[in-house]
Amino acid sequence: MPTIKLTARTVETLKPPAAGRDEWWDSSLPGFGIRITDKGTRSWVLMYRMSGGGPKRRMTLGTFPMLPLAEARQAAGDALQKVERGIDPVAEKAAAKLRDSTAAQVRPPDTVASVAAEYVERHAQRNTRRPEEVERLFRLYLVPTLGDRDITTVTRRDIRDLIDGIIDAGKPVQANRVQAATHALLVWAVGREIIEINPAAGLRRQTKEKARDRVLTNNEFRAVWNAIDGLGYPAGPLFKLLILTAARRDEVREMRWSEIDFQKEVWTLPADRSKNGVAHPIPLSTVAREVLGEVPRFPGVDYVFSARGSGCCYTNLQKPKGAIDRITGVTGWTLHDLRRTAATGMGELGVSGETIARVLNHSERAIAGVTSRYARADHSASKRDALEAWAQHILNLASPSLDV
Repeated sequence: MPTIKLTARTVETLKPPAAGRDEWWDSSLPGFGIRITDKGTRSWVLMYRMSGGGPKRRMTLGTFPMLPLAEARQAAGDALQKVERGIDPVAEKAAAKLRDSTAAQVRPPDTVASVAAEYVERHAQRNTRRPEEVERLFRLYLVPTLGDRDITTVTRRDIRDLIDGIIDAGKPVQANRVQAATHALLVWAVGREIIEINPAAGLRRQTKEKARDRVLTNNEFRAVWNAIDGLGYPAGPLFKLLILTAARRDEVREMRWSEIDFQKEVWTLPADRSKNGVAHPIPLSTVAREVLGEVPRFPGVDYVFSARGSGCCYTNLQKPKGAIDRITGVTGWTLHDLRRTAATGMGELGVSGETIARVLNHSERAIAGVTSRYARADHSASKRDALEAWAQHILNLASPSLDV
């Protein structure tokens, strides 16, 4: 595989192979590289040869992102220094492991960090919609505080202190997310017989989250829509489709060309990216199709909103959001508020609550008064009419001659 300059960004965007594994080598440190399997596992590796000759040796340094790039490169450099002194780091590691296994007659304790890593690999990667978010919460909050601890010694007080520390740092909502992820980890650890009881069981959330109800006024919305035109690709069309489809932020951000049927004028959100686990056809209004028609396409890239034409979808949404705030003076809103504004706007246009709920892809159970027979009906026409009316309303609202 080629030699490239390894950066944290590069490592995150390298695509797994279709089968087997790929290895990418660092141009700044010979022999140091990253191995990526078809399962998406990223492991730091070091290839070296002892001064006396012989075959090359391979050393695994750790996995990304649990072991960051800077620490992995430092570990590789330390190992190469040993090679220069005639010490084989692989043989040294094997000898140390043998000594430890001989000296210890019992299994070494499972640390919080090791169990968290195993949980992400064995459970979160396969069973959660956003495993990278689970890993991020562990890496930033759980592991720095409790990572070295034997997980069997973690108490309810330890969990509470962890959550209180995040709240004291001014991140009360984040504290709830960490508590939920930690609770799920401990439930899994009980099921794997790593621990006997879950110390976080029954621990109430320390922060009561208030549901947002921010809806942009007509004047605010017109200013925001018109400011979006100045963003360019990929943020500009991405933000417009957030408004035109009323879809969730990451659903639009991760949109693929292969999900769009331009003949049927439908974007179908697949079940594995849908919050309720059900495929969701979203009719594309005339305006939405015009927006997509101006989006550039890059060879071999399926993402509609690609980061500089690479294989990765666009991620930096806060920077263009901040630019809109500065241009318009409209503040105190989030990208999710665009979805709520769209739902409110359709309601003001006379669209029924049931149709709005279907446009938003709420579960059938959540749509009150719908019988099982009626729930199986095709609602594409009503959704298309609603989104078409909403798109035309946007154009009328954004007209500079309209007094709102």
